[in-house]
Amino acid sequence: MSNEQFGLRANTVQMYHFANAKILEWWSADGKNTGQLPLLPSISSTANIRSTQMQECCIDDNTTIEEKTSLKHSHIGPNSVVESKTRISQSVIMGHVTIKQRCIIHNCILCNGCTVEEGSELKDCLVGAQHIVTSGSQHYREVLTDADRLIEI
Repeated sequence: MSNEQFGLRANTVQMYHFANAKILEWWSADGKNTGQLPLLPSISSTANIRSTQMQECCIDDNTTIEEKTSLKHSHIGPNSVVESKTRISQSVIMGHVTIKQRCIIHNCILCNGCTVEEGSELKDCLVGAQHIVTSGSQHYREVLTDADRLIEI
């Protein structure tokens, strides 16, 4: 990457997702172009990763990824847990999130402290802070949260 700088306004869910994807892409490109390590590691040294199926992901501190889990083009925040037989692609998972077994998550944003119960399927969804997605549910292009908790930091 050259010395060019620019700003990106992430004032919509789509732009927030795009910004996270671009940051990961730039970190990876930075290391390839300069022969040095990227600015930040893609996988934290304190993360517990048992999966062998990861492609272009960023995993934060104290996160646990169980075996038989597939992760592609996603960011998993700190102190999160992804249980076995789960597939996550093109998603942003914030901190303290729990994703139970046999879940499918595609193109979603999961906010701080939410839980996705066993066997759930989410596609193109936003899950708000502290929200619990019930076991075996399927949601497509939905916002799952209480209205007053949509943007909690």
